[in-house]
Amino acid sequence: MTFNILNTVIHDLFDQFTERIEGHVEQNQWEQRLTVPSHIGKGSVTRTRIRPGMEIMYTNI
Repeated sequence: MTFNILNTVIHDLFDQFTERIEGHVEQNQWEQRLTVPSHIGKGSVTRTRIRPGMEIMYTNI
């Protein structure tokens, strides 16, 4: 599978990736957790926003 994503702001990458794979996202005030659809694989990607312009991405796939 190939994804072509044009991105000028790195913080938009998570949202664009989520849309492309049609994943399910759960979120609260500080975190977003993307569950990878079973037809792609198994696992999740978590984005934690520390402050504006800074975030941590944790991938468990």
